Amino acid sequence: MPQTSIVRIDSSRSKKWGVSLLIAVAAAMLVILCFAPRFKLWQSFDLPEVDRYYDTLRQLENPFEDITNHVSRVNQWRLFFPFVGNLTGLSEWQFTTIPFLGCIATLFYIVILCQRAGMPIRDSLLLSTLLAMSPWYFVSTGWLAYFDSWVVFFMLVAAFSQNRIAVVTACLIAPWIDERFVLALPVLLVVRATWNDRIKAHPGAMSTMIPLIGIATSVYLVIRLIALATGTDPVAHTYAREHLALIQSIPITNLLWGVWFGHRIAWLFCIYFLYHCFKTYRRATFAVYSLAILLTTVGALVIAGDMHRSLEMLFPVCLAGALLSRDLLPSRFTYALAAAVVLSAILPARHQLWQESYPIHSLAYELQRERPSTSERVHAGIGRSSHMAAEGDFAGAMLIANKVLEIDQRAIEPRLHRAQLLASTGNFDLAEQDLVAASELNPSSADAAFFYGSMALQHGRYATALAKFQEALRLGGEDWPNRADCQAAVHLLTRPPEE
Repeated sequence: MPQTSIVRIDSSRSKKWGVSLLIAVAAAMLVILCFAPRFKLWQSFDLPEVDRYYDTLRQLENPFEDITNHVSRVNQWRLFFPFVGNLTGLSEWQFTTIPFLGCIATLFYIVILCQRAGMPIRDSLLLSTLLAMSPWYFVSTGWLAYFDSWVVFFMLVAAFSQNRIAVVTACLIAPWIDERFVLALPVLLVVRATWNDRIKAHPGAMSTMIPLIGIATSVYLVIRLIALATGTDPVAHTYAREHLALIQSIPITNLLWGVWFGHRIAWLFCIYFLYHCFKTYRRATFAVYSLAILLTTVGALVIAGDMHRSLEMLFPVCLAGALLSRDLLPSRFTYALAAAVVLSAILPARHQLWQESYPIHSLAYELQRERPSTSERVHAGIGRSSHMAAEGDFAGAMLIANKVLEIDQRAIEPRLHRAQLLASTGNFDLAEQDLVAASELNPSSADAAFFYGSMALQHGRYATALAKFQEALRLGGEDWPNRADCQAAVHLLTRPPEE
């Protein structure tokens, strides 16, 4: 009789992973209770929560579409998730969940590292909760289509994993999510070297891994350098020019607040990491490690306006410092972690940018927040679309204009705005349809008649223009704001030709 082989499942390992996943989910939920996203504002158009969302959806439709507005221009090279989403046919809703899944994946990996370091379940829960009270989590759960959670996940893999395939995969993928991964490489190597010494990894592990990390990351760098050298990089020169103009006006106090809100209580772990390096290594090595961390900190403050996000590059240092800090208070570590979690939950948190900041409130606060009214959403959407059109991004402006029209199809302002966009791109027939619809929705609207006349005038339809301007004067009355311009247009069209 032929013998059948039985595949045995390692139940203890599966159980450990299941517990780790539950801890990660619990930590995620605890943090949301204290620091919730402003989810009722996701329907707006002019807030950080959504300022790149619609542009990223354009990339989902076409990953290589040119995005020329200054808010989302940097997304041109952040192609991984739009490309994967486009390839797999993800819906907008499915695509939007990716950062949330990244939060669970990152917390799960943190718990796994805690377990491997010998931490009990309670300490793993406390530490993962504490480290989730950070910008990478706040942004990934609050700002739609920001993939910071996955960048942090791959940074942790590059810094802590002993699996070569996992590390190489992280270095190949992560730069195409956010180039900050490349800028964080010196810090990642510092953490990897320190952690390898702690776990007593194979003496040649570091020398073997460094070339793999370098080669895998260089794929992205070579492509970017070739694009820069051939003049096909749509981002670098424009971003640098705009960046240098803005950076000179940053208040020093905002930079200091940016440092604090980058990690808050978790800065203590960074400090302990440096202390551990000071005790463990020679002075030259300690100086090199300290310099890498210092330069990364300074660089994080100036490479982008959302500096609290850039400080995520130091997150592996925070985690390494936390894991190492058990040596400091081995018998009281749980109490120290619990105190840190409570203090971090009590202290205020906010998104700190160069010129502005946005407080992060509790879930109870956000549940009581009023949603923006329909008129506020329409006004914000028209403003956002107008700014994009002014920057030459007519495709993005039209996308927002269509979204605004879906909000209130009975309002004439969205139709007038879209008509202006269509006319400015030469689609006068389509613009005329919107103008006719606006006039039908509100036959007494002087603005609809005035805009109709203006576009007819631009396209040489003088009889139609004159009729519409005269209609606008009749409808507008004496106090109508556009009356003077309308009268000037009528005078121009009725003026006898010069001999």
